[in-house]
Amino acid sequence: MFAKLTFAKKCSVKPKYIMQPRGVAAVRVGKFHTQVVEIRNARAQKHAMTLDENGFQLMRHRLEVPSDLTDEQVSETLALTVENYLINKLGALQVRLFDHTVRSSSPDSASRGTANHVHNDFTEKSFHERLSTLDLDNLGKRAVQLNLWIPLTEPVVTAPLTILDGTSLLTDDLIACDLEYPDRMGEIHELAYNPLQLWYYYPAMLMNEALLFKGYDTMTDGRVRYAPHSAFKHPEEGPHSPIRRSIEFRAIATFMDKGSS
Repeated sequence: MFAKLTFAKKCSVKPKYIMQPRGVAAVRVGKFHTQVVEIRNARAQKHAMTLDENGFQLMRHRLEVPSDLTDEQVSETLALTVENYLINKLGALQVRLFDHTVRSSSPDSASRGTANHVHNDFTEKSFHERLSTLDLDNLGKRAVQLNLWIPLTEPVVTAPLTILDGTSLLTDDLIACDLEYPDRMGEIHELAYNPLQLWYYYPAMLMNEALLFKGYDTMTDGRVRYAPHSAFKHPEEGPHSPIRRSIEFRAIATFMDKGSS
């Protein structure tokens, strides 16, 4: 399958997003372009994708996440349940959720829209800035920023998520990009297009499935450390396709040793 993705262009000016109130698209500053890429079916691959080998993996869960959930309705109980779920699945020393976002593909929704540009949620700089705010009990020997992406409608047909296989990522193609909020500055990575990149997605994801992927890994031993991703328009998506609603939980996990997550 082939689809268009939006990439940043390398240039002397650092790109920037000027963040707007929820429901209003951010103002984008910089040079960007669309590129047709091949997006492969991750379900059809001979070997399942894994967090350390590829930067992402599909997980099945029994988390009770209401389909009509809003950002304001994410309770401490649900957050703790998600933290414990990740601790048990990953063998982590601890997991701390620090953010969540409900998204909708509907232009009439009060939720944030789908993120239709290839990006990675953290840079090394912004990861350590976030880490310093969490007051974690024990940092162990390794820390990983993780996103847990869960559909709130099923199956996902509109604006599915595609993720880059980290084995095909050239770190020189990561472009630091500012996020300008009214009261603070953040930083993410945009991505420059490279024909060597390998893109995957999981067709027709269900509400009992979740996509777990990395934003940053402190280890530099060869395992994948980033997982650039983007929503995209599926070629079979039409005006009557169901709206996509989803929630992404962002967390930092720490590990006692340097072994695989």
